[in-house]
Amino acid sequence: MSKNNNQSYVDRAVYISLDIETTGPIPGPNSMLSLGAVAYDGSGKELDVWYKKFTMLPGSDYDLDTYSWWLGFPEAFEEATSNPEPWKFAIADFVSWTTNLKKSFSEVNLMASPATFDGMFVNWYAVSAMRSYSVLPWKHRILDIRTYITAVLKFPYHTAVSKKAFDLLDYVDNNQRPHFPVDDARAQGKLFFAAKAYRENVLYKKKALWKTPSGDSTSNANNSTSVDTANSNLFSQQEEDKVEVTL
Repeated sequence: MSKNNNQSYVDRAVYISLDIETTGPIPGPNSMLSLGAVAYDGSGKELDVWYKKFTMLPGSDYDLDTYSWWLGFPEAFEEATSNPEPWKFAIADFVSWTTNLKKSFSEVNLMASPATFDGMFVNWYAVSAMRSYSVLPWKHRILDIRTYITAVLKFPYHTAVSKKAFDLLDYVDNNQRPHFPVDDARAQGKLFFAAKAYRENVLYKKKALWKTPSGDSTSNANNSTSVDTANSNLFSQQEEDKVEVTL
């Protein structure tokens, strides 16, 4: 990303895209069945992949709505529930994996879609197994991919993973195996970096072009709203995109 003062910025964080499969909406009463994670450097280059399946928590069960939903994805359900590992050892291995990644980067940023679901389960499991929050290399850094796209494109939240958003970001969803965690995590990671590239390569370049030789601040201010206005107009008159892509 080039700033307007021509200084170069290098993103030295590692980004880890998460996807989980569960038996219900909350950890404790329900269990995390599997966790897939794909690590990227700040440029979007894939670095590594992590994947494990978990034994169910003692006393947990299936939420009825979730179990009914799983009936529509028999192959994914079979994969998520076959050959699980003891949940404490599995999540401890994930913490170890992220800790090793952090050695080469300035910080660890987890990300998910939505972070309130995947991040909640991962944090609950990690803290329960490690009995400490301070040992988690990501701390509070769990980025919600949909919120990021909402902020970049100025779209309503429910359209963040819509065809209109994908077209603007020049993103093609090639995921052929929904609800297989690594496949979903990889697709979500690519979507995040498409939005990040849009923000860095399109919006920043346009801001540079908005500077006029005369330095007319009024003109710059008027032009600076052009991208936001163009994107928000896609959803004028409360237009809604009913076709949401599953990630």
